[in-house]
Amino acid sequence: ALAAALSGVAVSALPLPALAVESKAELTEILRKDRALLATLPGLLQAQEWEAVRQVLKAPPVNYLWNLGESKNTVKKVGEVTDDASYFDLAEELSGALQLCDQFTYDNVFIPFQPGNGKVKIKEPTEQVTTAIATLDGVLKALS
Repeated sequence: ALAAALSGVAVSALPLPALAVESKAELTEILRKDRALLATLPGLLQAQEWEAVRQVLKAPPVNYLWNLGESKNTVKKVGEVTDDASYFDLAEELSGALQLCDQFTYDNVFIPFQPGNGKVKIKEPTEQVTTAIATLDGVLKALS
């Protein structure tokens, strides 16, 4: 029906806006900011500052690493800019670690309200942040 309605209607091809492609240097700078922000998380986890941890994880630029899909992932963009597919695996590893960190942290928010003797998990999200930082350090080293 739509095709019939549009038949005979001239559709002009509108030019698409050019997509901004960050340079390797710009992406490296973003990843350095990510690294600095992630470095604050073990202390926040130890202090049981769950909302502060989740705010770091869910806000730019850190959320680009795991929460907004592959097209926004900064490490994946590095792989595209450098034409090096090994960054795609690192992007997945980093994304998975940050997702687990967020899940463990989120669960801790609700433990006081759950029946039973719920145990706060600090070790598990801290291990995931440590994994994410180590992965990010590897990416930054490769970029230098």
